[in-house]
Amino acid sequence: MTVSFASFTKAIQTWLDQEGAGVKTVVRPSTWKPIFNTGVADDDAHLSFSEAAVRRLTPDLDESAVRSLVAALNARFSRPDYESDGESDGESALAEWNPEPPLPSGPTPLAAAAHPAPPQPPSAQNAQDVQSGPGQSVAPSAPPAEPPAPERRVWELPLYDFSRADEDIDISGQNRVPVSVSRSTQGLRYTWPASSETEVYRVVVSDTEDPYSPDDFDEVTVTEACEALDTLPTTTAIRFVTVWAYERSAPGSTVLGQPRRVASQAVVHPLAGWQVSFDSLSRTVEGRWVPPTAPIGAVVAVRSAKIPAGQPVGRLLRGMAWMSHLIENNGAGFQDADVRGGQKQDYVAAVEVSVGGETYTSSPQVLSIVPDVAHEAVADFTVEHDPDQGEGRGASLHISWTQHPLSAVTVYRSAVAVDPAALEQGEIPTTELERAGLRESEAITSAAGIEPLEDGRQRRTLRHVIWPDGVDWDTIHFTPVTNHEDGTSTVGQPVRLKRAGQITNLTLLRRVSRDLLTFTWPGDAGSVELRILPLGSPVDDAVGPQLTVDKETYQQQGGCIISGGLPSEGATIYINSVTYLGGVPIPSVPTRLDVDPLWIYDYQVRWPGEVPVGGSVIRRAVRAFGQTVVEIAITPRVGVRRQEDVAQMVLVYNETHLPLHPADGQRLEVFAQKPSREGGQESYRSAPLPAHGTTLSLWAETKGLKTGYLRLLIDAPARATAQGGAQPHSLESYALIDPSLPDLMIAAR
Repeated sequence: MTVSFASFTKAIQTWLDQEGAGVKTVVRPSTWKPIFNTGVADDDAHLSFSEAAVRRLTPDLDESAVRSLVAALNARFSRPDYESDGESDGESALAEWNPEPPLPSGPTPLAAAAHPAPPQPPSAQNAQDVQSGPGQSVAPSAPPAEPPAPERRVWELPLYDFSRADEDIDISGQNRVPVSVSRSTQGLRYTWPASSETEVYRVVVSDTEDPYSPDDFDEVTVTEACEALDTLPTTTAIRFVTVWAYERSAPGSTVLGQPRRVASQAVVHPLAGWQVSFDSLSRTVEGRWVPPTAPIGAVVAVRSAKIPAGQPVGRLLRGMAWMSHLIENNGAGFQDADVRGGQKQDYVAAVEVSVGGETYTSSPQVLSIVPDVAHEAVADFTVEHDPDQGEGRGASLHISWTQHPLSAVTVYRSAVAVDPAALEQGEIPTTELERAGLRESEAITSAAGIEPLEDGRQRRTLRHVIWPDGVDWDTIHFTPVTNHEDGTSTVGQPVRLKRAGQITNLTLLRRVSRDLLTFTWPGDAGSVELRILPLGSPVDDAVGPQLTVDKETYQQQGGCIISGGLPSEGATIYINSVTYLGGVPIPSVPTRLDVDPLWIYDYQVRWPGEVPVGGSVIRRAVRAFGQTVVEIAITPRVGVRRQEDVAQMVLVYNETHLPLHPADGQRLEVFAQKPSREGGQESYRSAPLPAHGTTLSLWAETKGLKTGYLRLLIDAPARATAQGGAQPHSLESYALIDPSLPDLMIAAR
């Protein structure tokens, strides 16, 4: 613990009381501080004093009193093993304090000080000393001595006896005259208003309490000006500054009368080592400082605050409003986890000292920091179908996610999944994206819409993103990638969508007992569904499929077999494929096929001379006897029910082969009644199909026909060649079931 001036003054007052009134007029209070300054520090807790130093400062004090004073001071403040050399230490200490050159020593200090020896001319010996001897070079003359420092006035200060009324009542009272304080690299500079033109000011400070006396605390300076520079080191978080005004005994006199306190100020020092930094690992801002030292009996606290974003920092600091945004600290620092990367954060700290029933606060100190934007993957990436469009080929999608406003996110659209290793690693060099399956050509370059959110983030949206056509794109992957300024990228969790391929190249092959559907199997679809509705009906999702076929069955059967056939009155077929994603079925857009009605008729050819024998028919050779009329009996299985659906039939003969269409041979006249020998029956080139539930017989004359074939055919154009007209239905809507081939052959004569 260092020796304080207050303890020194008590020691010297004790010595004065012991010596009596005779020495008090010589060892005046104005000499106490200079004597104190001559003390040589033996270590941190001891000072030693020399007779020579004290003698220089008290020339009117007799020798025995000087020795007594030095002995008393050394007994109180020096080490127990100290032995005074009487001169050297004191001379050195005095030279350090006294701006004037040291006085020459002599047998009587008082006489030597009053009558300094006059300068002597150089003697012959002296002259010889400066001349060079034989064979010696002349030494250069010594440089001229530096001019003496300006004279420092030594004030004679009396002991404070509390006799004068203070102008500054209390450092925290209402009747206080403040000291203005400014900081510089040299120390604290104080200024105060002048109290009187004739008073001298003494600045006294303390780091523990408000000085109640100018004699018991640390002196900064004694000055006639209204300003002072304080270079004393600080020991606690607060410094109490007091200014004492001493009255002069006479104008220009250095002997001063009793003081009074005229100004004061409590100065709380700013935080030492105050800094903030960002920890990218914990994503926190860390504040730290050197904990301030509290005076004995005082409480010191550090108040830390975080100014909300967008608040006027300067306006909050000019008052105490920043105190409404305090954050907790542990006395040496704090951690703030509520930070947003890329956004400036302003932190305020101040020291608060509570002592003597009063609380004092330092000026707030502001530090700002911009935390790094987090290297984070997109966590809420969603892809949805455009509600205004379908979900098949040509469909568009909506993509959305949230991100930091300063983040750069790129969405990749690809037909193959991203490399699992890159996805597991998360953050990879940006140059490795293509190797991971994310090619630059697959990046969606459309500008994403921006929607600010309450938490400071943004929702980004890409609308009308096309899902490309083609079976290669039936499975599609969307991958969000966050690109960072350091050349790395964070791969987010992709979204995979699947669609079932649409049915193409659909063909219907109709048979009497069943129908066969063929098509190109759609990609990796798991199955195909058929819904059979009345002809012309729209698709109805509420109607379940009447038939489902998987790929293996389809390949084994050569198509999709509709047992029993489609309704004769026609139907509308909706056929779609089904694939699965995560166990959820995904149907394709259905393909529609309108199937015309199909009316089915049987017909028999009855030749003259046929006789049933044992369940079969034997045809007699009766043509030679002139029996050449053949009967055609038509029976509907599913016949037409409306007149507008009726088609015409024709009987065609071909000598070489079975006729294939109405123009493939000779059309024969037919009769509604069997011709007689008398004749007179009307013949027709064609005949209408009978209605459902009725039969019809037609007759034809085969006289003159050679060996060949007869066949009853529908006289209607095929669907591929139909161009409209009176016939409402095409050839494909009618089926005439041929009898056995022998029944269609004309026997030779």
